[in-house]
Amino acid sequence: MPPVAIVLAVLAYAPPSGHAGAELQSVSSAVKRAVRAQGADVVDGAVEKARAEHARGWVAEGALGFFARGRALADEGRRALERVELEKAEDALARAEQLYGEELVRPGVAELWSAVALERGVALFELGRVEAARRAFRRAVALDPAAELTEAKVRPDVARAFADAIAAGRARGRLTIYVVGAAPAQLSIDGAAPVPAPAALEVAEGEHLVRASAPGFHPQAALVDVGASGLEARLELARDAAAEQLSALHAHPAPDGVAALAALAGLDGVVAVAAGVDAGALTLVGARLDARGCATPLATVAVGKRGLDAAAAELASKLSAAKTECAPDGAEPALADAEPIAHPRPLPPPPPPPPPRKPRFYERPWLWAGLLVVTSAAVGTTAALVSRGTTNSVTWDPHKFGTSK
Repeated sequence: MPPVAIVLAVLAYAPPSGHAGAELQSVSSAVKRAVRAQGADVVDGAVEKARAEHARGWVAEGALGFFARGRALADEGRRALERVELEKAEDALARAEQLYGEELVRPGVAELWSAVALERGVALFELGRVEAARRAFRRAVALDPAAELTEAKVRPDVARAFADAIAAGRARGRLTIYVVGAAPAQLSIDGAAPVPAPAALEVAEGEHLVRASAPGFHPQAALVDVGASGLEARLELARDAAAEQLSALHAHPAPDGVAALAALAGLDGVVAVAAGVDAGALTLVGARLDARGCATPLATVAVGKRGLDAAAAELASKLSAAKTECAPDGAEPALADAEPIAHPRPLPPPPPPPPPRKPRFYERPWLWAGLLVVTSAAVGTTAALVSRGTTNSVTWDPHKFGTSK
């Protein structure tokens, strides 16, 4: 990889036609070491982290502009309200409400909309439009049950108007909600515990927040207005393509999945490596894909006798030098179909273990034990037969050498 701050995820997988399952963890670790050695950062568990963030409703960087626009409109309305420019305040807050209404499904938007509805209710009350103010106050509580206006925040008459709007008795109507596109699905009304869809229940007239969700689908939310005659509402769920692409990444990295991973986890690219067995030898086939889903040509390296680390380093060098090319629409990097692991042959069976070797005669312990016993007995017998009481002496004389008994 170029010596710049590139953040990569490394995916190692065995294609359906190959088999190297026992090697996958080792392959992934070796490729990560090789990529880091070339000056790139690696995000461990990038797919799992991206899926967790996506499940929590994490917002991609490209969508942050929506929050900035909503904040700007809300701040404009608040400043105008402080200057008692009531018409200008009501107009800016109404535009903020419209923006939040279009993005209600995003996490945290209901609470932001609730705060804007409260302030718009204050502006409407000051303008003398009491009934519109009451509707705004009730909308704020429907969006966020914790919303409140107290005398610590507003004048006593405004606080009383808010309390009266919330406490006022209202007729009840029947709300029936259907979910289209997904089954089974769950429904939540005004923040209550989810119930299976479809659902029908009696609620107070006015606006209510309805949320629908199902595994593998984008959640949906709507603010529905129930009248005296009741209301039938339908929420349509669309498949969550990003979740599907993230789930498929380990099995077959594709440009769309890589683009989804890049958007959700903030990655610049992904190194995808397929590990397979060809003619009894482990082979690595890899490609580098960038955030746009463009890929380098496939690079192939046979591990051989030199070891996995050396093969991974060579593969990383090839991918670093290669340029990414954007394939035509619908085309995918054919890692799962790449040679030479398209038709792998199984590893030969290991040779049978050699037969147990028979010990040689001198390797038998009982032989040495018997020899020790015989030798000890012979030495003892010899010592007993030597005559006792005999003295031998040796005398040294420089002129005469002799022995006397």
